[in-house]
Amino acid sequence: MHVRVEVVMQNTDVPREEYFRVKAEAEELMQRLIQAHAKIEALQSQGLTNTPKMPVSSQADTANNKRMEEQQRLFLDTSPLLAGVRKTQAELTHRIQQLEFQLKQEQVQVSWYRTLALKTLREVYRKSWKYKRELKDQIKQLRASDYFDGKWYLENYSDVASSRLDPVIHYLKFGALEGRNPSAHFDTLYYIQQNPDVANAGLNPLLHFIVYGIHEGRRPAANQKLLPISNATA
Repeated sequence: MHVRVEVVMQNTDVPREEYFRVKAEAEELMQRLIQAHAKIEALQSQGLTNTPKMPVSSQADTANNKRMEEQQRLFLDTSPLLAGVRKTQAELTHRIQQLEFQLKQEQVQVSWYRTLALKTLREVYRKSWKYKRELKDQIKQLRASDYFDGKWYLENYSDVASSRLDPVIHYLKFGALEGRNPSAHFDTLYYIQQNPDVANAGLNPLLHFIVYGIHEGRRPAANQKLLPISNATA
């Protein structure tokens, strides 16, 4: 029975547009921050210049006091604006860093999708003896690992259960490409995003983890510790 492959990809246009929008806002706020600094420095400089160095007439002293009071008022009015601009600038800078990280992860993910999809389709349609032998070996590796749970897989993906396709075969041929997890202990997309070398090579993430990742100390999921090696592999 054939199961249609649906590659679940995030919309990279949305964070990309938000990134440029937020970056433009940050640049605009930076200009406002510079202007606010300049205004405060000008007020402070003017206040120092106009401060009398020796006693003067009461009329001149009164006028000077008024100027000082006005400068102080303007300074107090500007300070909250300056503080608000600084806070907003910091928030936008943090958001820009988040978006840059997200874009980088999505680029890695897209690269893996393309490489693995082309590789899988080429091997499937070729129906070569080598592909069949490799698939047989891969099935054995997954069945022997606690990082693949066939029962969990069928319970969490009802469409796979309805297809009556072997869950191990489904994950190898379709599931990984669709971003599905083989068990509660392994996150397919997390592993790809955290390991660009695996993505660029177009490798099945769980197979790579079982053969290499466990011994290299790579994490199977964000909040998942490594299972005991004796239980993780055959």
